[in-house]
Amino acid sequence: MKVSYAVLADGANVSLEGKPNILGVLDTINSPVFPCNYPALSLVFGVELGAAERVDTKALEVIIIDDDGKDIAHLNGQFPPRDENQRHRTTTHLVVNFAGLLIPHPGSYSVNILVAGEEKATLPLTINQLRPDGQRRAG
Repeated sequence: MKVSYAVLADGANVSLEGKPNILGVLDTINSPVFPCNYPALSLVFGVELGAAERVDTKALEVIIIDDDGKDIAHLNGQFPPRDENQRHRTTTHLVVNFAGLLIPHPGSYSVNILVAGEEKATLPLTINQLRPDGQRRAG
């Protein structure tokens, strides 16, 4: 089992056909004030399963960590079981939505994906503070 891709976006869903629909891919958020309440952040990722991998349900965790190592968001769920009739390599597309994400301060963050307690992918997320004129603050 491996994460074949992962992106952060303003919004996303998975269609009835199993295709991910992604709007506004990002790796940076800019805000003039902190703490910042970011209205919607979506993590979209694909988990690739080999033909011989088990079909049972696995624990899924997504953790957003600030540059001090503190969790600012922690979601738990389950990675869905594999269809027993699938005998080939397949990718399951997943969307995790964070609504009203409270970002305490500017800095470097990481978004971590864990399946069954094992880290499978990490995405960087940069948070900048804007000056009143719309420019980023130095440092």
